[in-house]
Amino acid sequence: MADYAKCQLKALDRIVKKIADAEGHLTKIEDSVDNKKHRTA
Repeated sequence: MADYAKCQLKALDRIVKKIADAEGHLTKIEDSVDNKKHRTA
Protein backbone atom coordinates (compact mmCIF):
# COMPACT_ATOMS: atom_id res chain seq x y z
CA MET A 1 0.00 0.00 0.00
CA ALA A 2 2.81 2.40 0.80
CA ASP A 3 4.39 1.74 -2.61
CA TYR A 4 1.10 2.66 -4.28
CA ALA A 5 0.96 5.93 -2.34
CA LYS A 6 4.55 6.72 -3.33
CA CYS A 7 3.71 6.11 -6.99
CA GLN A 8 0.72 8.44 -6.72
CA LEU A 9 2.84 11.14 -5.09
CA LYS A 10 5.44 10.86 -7.86
CA ALA A 11 2.71 11.13 -10.49
CA LEU A 12 1.24 14.19 -8.75
CA ASP A 13 4.70 15.76 -8.61
CA ARG A 14 5.07 15.27 -12.36
CA ILE A 15 1.66 16.80 -13.01
CA VAL A 16 2.43 19.79 -10.79
CA LYS A 17 5.72 20.35 -12.62
CA LYS A 18 3.98 20.16 -16.00
CA ILE A 19 1.35 22.68 -14.87
CA ALA A 20 4.05 25.02 -13.58
CA ASP A 21 5.93 24.74 -16.88
CA ALA A 22 2.74 25.41 -18.85
CA GLU A 23 1.98 28.48 -16.71
CA GLY A 24 5.48 29.75 -17.31
CA HIS A 25 5.06 29.37 -21.06
CA LEU A 26 1.67 31.08 -20.95
CA THR A 27 3.03 34.07 -19.08
CA LYS A 28 5.86 34.37 -21.63
CA ILE A 29 3.34 34.27 -24.46
CA GLU A 30 1.09 36.82 -22.73
CA ASP A 31 4.06 39.11 -22.13
CA SER A 32 5.12 38.94 -25.77
CA VAL A 33 1.55 39.66 -26.89
CA ASP A 34 1.42 42.68 -24.57
CA ASN A 35 4.73 43.92 -25.96
CA LYS A 36 3.44 43.66 -29.52
CA LYS A 37 0.30 45.60 -28.58
CA HIS A 38 2.36 48.39 -27.05
CA ARG A 39 4.61 48.64 -30.09
CA THR A 40 1.71 48.99 -32.51
CA ALA A 41 -0.18 51.50 -30.33
